[in-house]
Amino acid sequence: MKSLANEVFEITRHFVNDSSAPDDIKVRIHGWIRSRSVSQLVTAGLYFNDHAWQGRERERFFMQLAAFFKKNTLFTNKDADHVTLVSFAEDEGQCRRTNARLDVHEEQCSEDIKVLVKSAQLYVARVLGDFDRFIEDLPSLLRLTSGATATTSRVRSDPKSKLRPPIPVSSRGKHILEALASFWGYPEVDFLEMDANRVEVVPKNYKTGRTIACEPTGSLPFQLAFDAYGKKRLRKKAAIDLSCQRRNQQLAWEGSVLRNWATVDMKSASNTVAFNTVFLLFPYEWADYLRNFRSKHGALPDGTVIPYEMFSSMGNGATFVIETLIFAACCHAVGSRSFSVYGD
Repeated sequence: MKSLANEVFEITRHFVNDSSAPDDIKVRIHGWIRSRSVSQLVTAGLYFNDHAWQGRERERFFMQLAAFFKKNTLFTNKDADHVTLVSFAEDEGQCRRTNARLDVHEEQCSEDIKVLVKSAQLYVARVLGDFDRFIEDLPSLLRLTSGATATTSRVRSDPKSKLRPPIPVSSRGKHILEALASFWGYPEVDFLEMDANRVEVVPKNYKTGRTIACEPTGSLPFQLAFDAYGKKRLRKKAAIDLSCQRRNQQLAWEGSVLRNWATVDMKSASNTVAFNTVFLLFPYEWADYLRNFRSKHGALPDGTVIPYEMFSSMGNGATFVIETLIFAACCHAVGSRSFSVYGD
């Protein structure tokens, strides 16, 4: 591993030598290469903000310099998992405070805030539409993926293996899955109640990882059913296409060139959608469906089991549409009629 890392530094040295960067910048970066200072190499551009060298070539240079190291697992901080789990706990704390505030929001909110909340609620309701229509379509929307679940690793998670009983499912969703199994002619299938997903840390960049939670096998198809239906409704009713990044890329380009758009990337967006936020903004039947198939608890890598304050973690098949819809509703509520949302 050490020799591979040395090769990356050597490639970086040749890249710097062959670039059009001014000599004083090259000298300083070569010093960071010799000292193996990954953090300075990744953020090198910040050290030269006032330098005379400006323009597109400069930006390309510093972006490529950072790319050698930023998401290269050879240079991942040895404390990355710990840093990630500390951040995860902080996100839960933020959700806990949000849930407490929303418990009493009706009594404490100003009239202006109530108007904004009502506007967001109407937006969500309009996009999602008739809940009964969704339930009618539900059997055709259910699907299994090859991803890991709470009880299966990725290498053993092909759909056929996942259907071997007992099939884990949330306690609130068990009766729904039993009814569907009976409807399809399998009344004797054994289901196992499971209300905790399995939290793992996966690589993100050289400083930290990201948490992802593997959901119970029987809950995930119902989460993905909402995902499929919600994406269709967002495309039809809000002109938000979550299957394609082209519009967002175009707007980001215009914003960088014309300065007419702002790009906002929310930190820990998935992990800070609090439970009460969903029940505040979504029609009750939709929020209740999503609650039926969410995991109430998370099993951390050290075996600790925590009750979730967030509504759904990364790994829940419904999270991406939930957060997209909430952010879009907030944009609409504050009066914006020209925006684009893609997850966070």
